[in-house]
Amino acid sequence: MKTVTKVISALLIIVLLLSIVGVVLILTNGGNEGFKTFYYDKDGKRVFSSVSTDSFELDKPETYRVHYLFDSVTEGAEKYVVKVYPNEKEDFEFTVDGEPVSWRRVGELKTDAIQIERKEMCFTITVTADMGHLLAQLYPNGKVAFPDELDDSKPYFMLYLANYNESVQYRIGFSVTCGGPGHGFSLSSGPSYTDRESGMIYEQLGGLQYASPIPMTALAGQKVTFSCRIQGAQYVISKVSVTDGRGNELAAAVLEDLGSGAYFCSFIMPACDATVEFTLASARGSA
Repeated sequence: MKTVTKVISALLIIVLLLSIVGVVLILTNGGNEGFKTFYYDKDGKRVFSSVSTDSFELDKPETYRVHYLFDSVTEGAEKYVVKVYPNEKEDFEFTVDGEPVSWRRVGELKTDAIQIERKEMCFTITVTADMGHLLAQLYPNGKVAFPDELDDSKPYFMLYLANYNESVQYRIGFSVTCGGPGHGFSLSSGPSYTDRESGMIYEQLGGLQYASPIPMTALAGQKVTFSCRIQGAQYVISKVSVTDGRGNELAAAVLEDLGSGAYFCSFIMPACDATVEFTLASARGSA
């Protein structure tokens, strides 16, 4: 009988030790980090890793919940710290009024394009604009241009989360992609009309005429194409830009001169509403 009791006691001690080891491994991210008394969860998954990645969708709220194991927060103090910065590991260069700026040196991203709603032990973050609109908000008095080869699947942003005294910190790199409906674009021209027989859209701007079906909405990343023609020989199209309507370029546009005043235009739809702007020049000056 004593032998059975000893065996059961030994098994219980082993189970207890294994449980303690399991908890310690969880709280130290598999033994690779220090013991944590502050952690967060997202979509029901607890996270103890100091560095991780996530993926957001444009205009879709993402909710994080924070937890303490033993620490007590000082009365009146914030229970956690949350901020958004550029991800230094995904750096790129853009220009403001022609001057180069490094993304990783921008600092904290304080803009309406990144909305953080805080509650006592949770917060919700929503990204409401793509990179072009975000940079335009950060530099409202400057003209912003950035590389058109940016890949929105990359984690250009970094969510910084810490406990009340910032002794425990988490850095979450996240990307922002468009998962919702298509966005619309407008053409920088005057009144338009549609030919009922052909379905062609015609718009006038100093002799500029569009003569191909133009879908006025498109998904982010979708290629938009259309043709246009200059009536008369006094003007040529020198440039096509896809902007936010305030001069800040959102995407690069391709302009192909087909000759005899005809042009073919294409661009990749950004993840937001946009304006397609045409720059006209004197045909004599461009000769």
